[in-house]
Amino acid sequence: MMTTDGLLEVGARLLEDPRRLYEAFTGREDLEESVAEVLTGVHEQLGRDSATVVAWSYENGRAGVMPSD
Repeated sequence: MMTTDGLLEVGARLLEDPRRLYEAFTGREDLEESVAEVLTGVHEQLGRDSATVVAWSYENGRAGVMPSD
């Protein structure tokens, strides 16, 4: 996902923490629900800056490459 600072710099700024941001977008099966939930949070916290989120999911059937030592 990609987002603007309007999502990160609102309220108590909880989503500035990368772990919380990751959890906000991985907690649901439907990615659209996750996007709607975080944008609703911006609205409810009276965000002053616009918030834009671009999110997608991708399933890769191949195993990841391990880095060399």
